[in-house]
Amino acid sequence: MKLDIINFVDQAMDDITKNYGDLDQARLEIVDLMEELFKDDDYILNVNSRVKSPASVKEKILRNNIYKDVDNVKDLIGQISDLIGIRIECRFIPDEEKVYSKLLEKFNINVGGGYYSCKKNTNISIKLNEPQPQFQKNGFEIYKIDGHFYNNHKVYNFELQIKSLVNNFWGDIEHRILYKNYNYIVSESFIKDIMGSIKENLTLIDKQLRVVYYHVFNLGLSDSDQIEQIKDVLKKMTYDVYFHKIRKQLGFVVDFRSIVDLIVDYIFIRDGEDGKSQIAKNFLDILGKLSNTKNRDQDFGQTIVLEDHIDFKDPRAEKLGQAIIEVINKDFKWNIFFKIILDIEDINDPGKIVEKFSMYLLQKFDRICSQVVEESNFYKPFEFIEIKEFLLDSVIDSFIKDAEVENLDDLTLNSLTSNLKAYLLGIVSYEEWQANKEDIRRGILSFRSPK
Repeated sequence: MKLDIINFVDQAMDDITKNYGDLDQARLEIVDLMEELFKDDDYILNVNSRVKSPASVKEKILRNNIYKDVDNVKDLIGQISDLIGIRIECRFIPDEEKVYSKLLEKFNINVGGGYYSCKKNTNISIKLNEPQPQFQKNGFEIYKIDGHFYNNHKVYNFELQIKSLVNNFWGDIEHRILYKNYNYIVSESFIKDIMGSIKENLTLIDKQLRVVYYHVFNLGLSDSDQIEQIKDVLKKMTYDVYFHKIRKQLGFVVDFRSIVDLIVDYIFIRDGEDGKSQIAKNFLDILGKLSNTKNRDQDFGQTIVLEDHIDFKDPRAEKLGQAIIEVINKDFKWNIFFKIILDIEDINDPGKIVEKFSMYLLQKFDRICSQVVEESNFYKPFEFIEIKEFLLDSVIDSFIKDAEVENLDDLTLNSLTSNLKAYLLGIVSYEEWQANKEDIRRGILSFRSPK
């Protein structure tokens, strides 16, 4: 005689088999929607899909003890989040965030419970109130989003994953070698360490593939592409030059790649939004300064002396500047940052650099907030200005709470931008904004870098 549990699970399998046609139709509609949304994006390679087989569902139910907390077959099936599986495949790891950002933009109809639908097909909704990417049990990140498909008063679950080429390859390897391997492995921790090393190498391969792609296939470079290439050259030279100088002076060195990234970005943007006004004229001069820095005396490890009064041009810039002044001689990385800037700029007045950098920070935060509001549901000038200013003040206060150099890198600022967009997602009226803005501010103040 079969166990009651086995009979219960078999009933669920029969129900799935009877509804397989509807599940497959749901799969096709979800795929059609995703292909329509991303038809003009060349970083998308494919949209793959599958309906979980009854045998696979049965194995998952028994493996994860899903049956324990349900009383009927309908609830049991409702616990299977990936009954339908959808995978959007893109070229490179950074493209995964592009895909997610577009989903945030397109799925903007709040249907409750954290789920949002798209006007192109309101039968399909995805859950967007959870942080992405998620952390897997293996410690690695994955974009994995729960979804619902509505059909004739029935709700079918689906799981949407976003994966680059190398992450797709990695996931397939891990799934076959570890996840589906039920043999008892004595050295399993060793195997997992090796798998982790493979993942790191694949991430490096992803970066190398990006270099090949952009340099081989994008032969017609735009001005912005040329500037990015110049930035990369400057980053490499700056890091190498000051790495050796700091190690020689102090006897040790910290990882200051994030500092170099910020320095080069500041150099490009400080005198013009596109960065051309300074670099196009003085690129060779800057390279000359970098190559000659070993002949100039610098005092890494010493305090930076500031004048009592700094002439800030904007109240918000002054607020940022005062926060920088508080940490400039307490935080080793901020100290290195300004020592390098002072050397490259060849300016003897540290206060002038603090003032210029504070204005740069203000403009950077202002651009982020403007972009977020531009992509929201608010178009009236007074609403746009009020919301942008409110977000800007909150972002400035959030930065001041944890004023670290690493919080200005691309990963952190892109994550901040995504969070801001998510806060405004689904808010369609000025009254809703007024009711929710203080909660939004608290969320911004509690933001932390995803690193």
